[in-house]
Amino acid sequence: MNAGQLLLHPSVCTSISLYHIRSVMFTSTSQRAANCTGKALHLHNVTVDQIPPYLEMISVENSRLTGTFLSQPNLRKVKVVNSWLRHFDLDTVLDGEAEVRLHKATIKTLNRLQMAGRSKLFMTDSIVQEVSTDAINFMESSSAEIMRSVFQDESTVIAVHDYNEGILLANITGSWRVISKFGSISEDHKAGKQAEKQDNFSLHILSAVLSVLLVISVSYNYYTWRERKREKMKPKEVEMRSIIDT
Repeated sequence: MNAGQLLLHPSVCTSISLYHIRSVMFTSTSQRAANCTGKALHLHNVTVDQIPPYLEMISVENSRLTGTFLSQPNLRKVKVVNSWLRHFDLDTVLDGEAEVRLHKATIKTLNRLQMAGRSKLFMTDSIVQEVSTDAINFMESSSAEIMRSVFQDESTVIAVHDYNEGILLANITGSWRVISKFGSISEDHKAGKQAEKQDNFSLHILSAVLSVLLVISVSYNYYTWRERKREKMKPKEVEMRSIIDT
């Protein structure tokens, strides 16, 4: 906590929590002797050059990652909040009950994000500047919620393979495509600024139609009410005329 610079070796077999450190540097990229279970890394207000290997949990908040992820075969939980990542690269498929949460994250390059089993992705209020080819894949029973986020790369492709859970895409701006692959069948759904304009146009049309229906309904109810009132007044008018005649 509260250090200027910290040097670490990636093979340290323990969980680490770092707070308010200007620069964290790993002294080696060697992954030998690093495969131990249960390791977690918590970063808060830290600048780090890379993520060490063989972690099960990563939490990054108000921090900057200037390098990339190393091999993460045991990873089960990723949480990135209000942070900047130069490279986001999960080089092994996340499966089982794995979970990735990205909130107010800025990712310069998304190299790889592959999810399977019953893993889940939650991405909100985030920005992805570049997406590598075939980087985003949802397989088996994985699920995703991507909301209020921006994909700035025009070649962004979200691939969905044999999907049977759920995928929610809401208020996403920029250019992106969803490719659904079910066996040998492939469907391509494009979206972006043009699709956004079409959605707005459709919304205006629907609003206009609903407004017209509302006016018609109010007019009809008013007319029906007048007629009923008129019917109720007729016996009184007949009675009054009889009294006057008498």
